[in-house]
Amino acid sequence: MPAAFRTRRVLATSAALVALLLAVLLSLAVGARPVAPSTVLDALLHGATGDDAEVVRQLRVPGPSSG
Repeated sequence: MPAAFRTRRVLATSAALVALLLAVLLSLAVGARPVAPSTVLDALLHGATGDDAEVVRQLRVPGPSSG
């Protein structure tokens, strides 16, 4: 396999992964009660407290992860 093809494949895979993560982040932020993407990240990665963080962890994450 040529190196250029491998490089292109790695770049395409990386871009697809970033797009997927962005789509998941935005899907958790959008709803009847809008939540800022930074709040979603804080709730998931840093254990933020507050009403918005609880909405993300208790209501929005279980939906997509359950199937």
